[in-house]
Amino acid sequence: MSNKLQKLPASNLPTTTVNQTGEKNIHISHAENVSQTVNMHYTVWQQSPNGGRTKVSQTLNLDYYNLFVIGCETFERDHFLVPKDRALTKGNLPDDLFEKYASLSDEAKEEIKKIPAIFASENHHYYGRAGKDQLAIYGFITDIKVQDNGVKIYFYPLNHIPQQKLNDLAFELGIRGSTAFNELNRTHWLIKRINLIEVLKDAGISVLAPT
Repeated sequence: MSNKLQKLPASNLPTTTVNQTGEKNIHISHAENVSQTVNMHYTVWQQSPNGGRTKVSQTLNLDYYNLFVIGCETFERDHFLVPKDRALTKGNLPDDLFEKYASLSDEAKEEIKKIPAIFASENHHYYGRAGKDQLAIYGFITDIKVQDNGVKIYFYPLNHIPQQKLNDLAFELGIRGSTAFNELNRTHWLIKRINLIEVLKDAGISVLAPT
């Protein structure tokens, strides 16, 4: 008997039957590469203007994340203002993302609300250094209103993250800038084509997210 592996003809290969129930199932019997957009869904309770609680259901598109850096904003309210000339600006945003989102049309707003977000104030120091107790927020956008004096963003916070950790992850998070001055030192709003939750998880930072 030969010790060499023998290649079986296709007719002799074993077959497997797979039964799937439910909607939107994916079965891959064999593939060299698989690529798909991952969307996740979860529900939270949000305070409504009349003092009650409103159930908010959110689907997240994890292919991107919103990065908000707003002056000395403390994010103590459920909304804040972004100057129009610092919001999704051409040249700072890739052309395809600018065309898709920067108009802030009703359709664009709905898509943006699916993208998780980091809400941060400007670094308290230069050279990639946040304040000792400076915290950024991970969460999502609940509403967007374009006003004469800027773009008002309503948001729902989920976790606080020491902002220095974001400086330390500048490359992984696509945060641009020089050694002395990076994007966390400048008021603006951009959308990054990066899986935020995956980067944070790899860095050992746990955030509330569907699994």
